[in-house]
Amino acid sequence: MTRRLAVLYALTASVVLVATSAIPYWWFSRRMADEDARALEGRLEELQGMLGQPGGVGAVAAELRRENVAMGPGRFVARIIAPDGSTAVESPDMPPALVAGAL
Repeated sequence: MTRRLAVLYALTASVVLVATSAIPYWWFSRRMADEDARALEGRLEELQGMLGQPGGVGAVAAELRRENVAMGPGRFVARIIAPDGSTAVESPDMPPALVAGAL
């Protein structure tokens, strides 16, 4: 009887511990993912605004080069595809594994 109660207590304590740890972890990870999505959305809107201005492709290329130097390689990569399907501009450190046709 005592052994059964000890196992039940250990099992209950484990479930409570996992539940009290998993809920805040899930909440924080969800919040961080939402924050990352908002930051990326804002960055894309900024680049779209640059494209709408005269000389936009050149401005975006300069911005991507500047950002690559300021934040380090791989922080943010982008590739802009022209209407004819060719690559108009891309980040200097765009991974070769991300071929233009795959996007």
